[in-house]
Amino acid sequence: MLVHSGFVGIDVSKAHLDIHIHPAGTHLRCGTSPGELADLARRLARLG
Repeated sequence: MLVHSGFVGIDVSKAHLDIHIHPAGTHLRCGTSPGELADLARRLARLG
């Protein structure tokens, strides 16, 4: 059985991404440049 410890929701717009991490309640806003997206990917990867 697969058990999830958290979820990430991402709202996408042309200028930025709004990210909400549950159950931590963390909200992030990320630009859409390649560097910002790479930083976001690294940050999310650390969550597991």
